[in-house]
Amino acid sequence: MITGKFISDYIENLCRRHKEIKHGVTGCHFVNLNDDKQQTAQAETLRYPAVMFEASGYTIVDKGGSYCKRHQCRLQVVTHVMDTGDYAEIETALSLCDTIFTDFLSRMIIDKRQRNPNWLLGLTMNNIEVIPIENKSNALYGVLAELYIPEPICITDNNNPFND
Repeated sequence: MITGKFISDYIENLCRRHKEIKHGVTGCHFVNLNDDKQQTAQAETLRYPAVMFEASGYTIVDKGGSYCKRHQCRLQVVTHVMDTGDYAEIETALSLCDTIFTDFLSRMIIDKRQRNPNWLLGLTMNNIEVIPIENKSNALYGVLAELYIPEPICITDNNNPFND
């Protein structure tokens, strides 16, 4: 069974290995927004660029009579700017975050081809919408995307726990 924790651990590992982020080496650059304890502890020590992950649940998908769970996750890549009025600095920040997000997708494609982790096999890269985000009050700029990851174990008629 896929959980947000599996996906979060994978994303955090990508943050450790990415050349720009270096999570753990140069401080905390990753936050799992589903983990209140981690979120609170790391809010004050977060370094940029940073990656924020959130699993927001799943939908049931009908694939011609077989039903599967499709997990919905949000991935944000943000960085801090010194001057929110400096549009060149903001554009550079947005470009950096977009590049990091694209690097993550590229690594996911490689890992999917290598079937490691196997839950990536269901990930489709089709129609992923990436939108720019800004938080002027905290001088944070970056990108946000939603990913949908189907669970390989489908719901079937054989899953009957009832005494019928």
